[in-house]
Amino acid sequence: MLTATVTDFMADVASYLARVEQGEQVCLTNHGQIKARIVPDRPVVRASLERAEALRAEISHGSTEDDWSAADYLHAGRRES
Repeated sequence: MLTATVTDFMADVASYLARVEQGEQVCLTNHGQIKARIVPDRPVVRASLERAEALRAEISHGSTEDDWSAADYLHAGRRES
């Protein structure tokens, strides 16, 4: 994770964005406090969506990798809450 002040970021936006495109996270600070995070969005979102879609397909066919039913997932979620 790379940290930069807002001033430094604005002075070299292209360089910071190039690093984000390579998978690095950039935290922007102002007066020593993190005010924003710039993260590579597409690979993370794509992977999450693909996994969610795979789980949806498995559940709709009545089985998952671990053979849990939808009711099992709901029950497990309630216990963790």
